[in-house]
Amino acid sequence: MTEKEFLDTLYEQLSDQIPDSKASAHTQYYQDYIRNEIRNGKNEQEVLQSLGDPRLIAKTLIDTGAEPDSRFEASQEEVYHSNQSKHHRYRLDLSTWYGKLIVILAAAAVLILLFLAVSFMLPVILIAGAVLFLISWFRKRK
Repeated sequence: MTEKEFLDTLYEQLSDQIPDSKASAHTQYYQDYIRNEIRNGKNEQEVLQSLGDPRLIAKTLIDTGAEPDSRFEASQEEVYHSNQSKHHRYRLDLSTWYGKLIVILAAAAVLILLFLAVSFMLPVILIAGAVLFLISWFRKRK
């Protein structure tokens, strides 16, 4: 089994039973865990074998009602700070009200900019069209 197969199976099993946002969070946790272990020198198969069957993991998470674990992310953050790294991860969760609000505001900003660009170019286009029409009209008269 590959990492992708493991994560796909885990997500598939979870998404049937819990909200997609939680299924995604759990899957992201395991993806981060696997990649961190690989960075620490283990190979993919060792990591996956140590985790076990993703169906069993999913069943356990569903049965216990476990919330996505943030301990791994916290340990990653400590590593980043200890290396004095300036990297930050920002994720927009579209299932929250503020995620939806940000998307709506971004769409509105794009529409406003598009409207302003068109309204600025419209007089130029009209004048150019009128000039071209007059040129073609004079050419036909000759």
